[in-house]
Amino acid sequence: MLWTILLRAVGFYTLLKIFQHRRFLYICVKTLPRDVYAAIIFGYVNAFLLYIKYTNQTTASYFDGQVIKRRGKPCFYFEEEVWTYEQVQKESYKVGNFFQSLGYKKGDTVALMMENRPEYVFTWLGLSRIGVVTSLLNYNIRLKSLEHCVNVSNSTAIIFGSEMTPAIQEVINSGGFKNLELYCIEDRTPAEIPLKGRPVVNLSEQLDSTLSHPTVSAEQLNNDDVILLVYTSGTTGLPKASLVRQSRVFSMSMSATGARLKSGKDILITPVPLYHVQGGVLGVTAAIFHGVPQVILRKFSASRFWSQCIKYKATAGQYLGEIISFSRA
Repeated sequence: MLWTILLRAVGFYTLLKIFQHRRFLYICVKTLPRDVYAAIIFGYVNAFLLYIKYTNQTTASYFDGQVIKRRGKPCFYFEEEVWTYEQVQKESYKVGNFFQSLGYKKGDTVALMMENRPEYVFTWLGLSRIGVVTSLLNYNIRLKSLEHCVNVSNSTAIIFGSEMTPAIQEVINSGGFKNLELYCIEDRTPAEIPLKGRPVVNLSEQLDSTLSHPTVSAEQLNNDDVILLVYTSGTTGLPKASLVRQSRVFSMSMSATGARLKSGKDILITPVPLYHVQGGVLGVTAAIFHGVPQVILRKFSASRFWSQCIKYKATAGQYLGEIISFSRA
């Protein structure tokens, strides 16, 4: 009799507590699928990063493995062009081979200034094949800020798109870039003005005559090597550089997995600058690591954005805070 009373009391107390915390329990049940999925992704990401570290993978070596599986499939869409995985790989080989022939080696730094286009990606990817660090310059900076970013990175050369010729000319006219080697990659439209006062190498022409065989680094490349330099916006002074290591590129690339982007199903559209880690690392690695083609938009346009999404059949998009403010469904 006593046991029956005790059991009933415990049961009543349990029901009372459940009733008191019914909202908490309801939330736990409703969010359980999300939490289970997050735990699975967390485990997968950590296992993937351990595998990358154990096998000492670099960005270029992992990309080469993806090319074997997706050779002729689209990697990047840009304006009316479609760049396959094989095309991006061959162009990056050319960049690596050309600069290696000039004596560039692991530990050197080269600055890169260009509007959004596929050449931007295969340039830093190609330089990484020989261990050269690429300093990603904001294409909006000018004069003092531009010269500062090049100097603080200890860059020995700058690769710029011909659309950036006026910005480079301004610095040269002010007495800057005296000991810097200059390489220009042609845009689809001619530069606004020719570069004067300094010799410049037409990198587009040089790459056309460079062999696209696999680049072999003269030194061991490691997963912990620095691959990129990115900069703060410079709103509180001159821009400040941050190091991005090979291992960090892999960890940031896993955002595509968390976002459930699927190869063969999704297309990612990127209107944000490629000098920014969001577009230039998170977005680019969705393509080169995970098989999700990236639509590279030269610049963001509020009036054309949705028509561009329709044109490329994009299923996912990237944005910064100031971009989303214009959008109302």
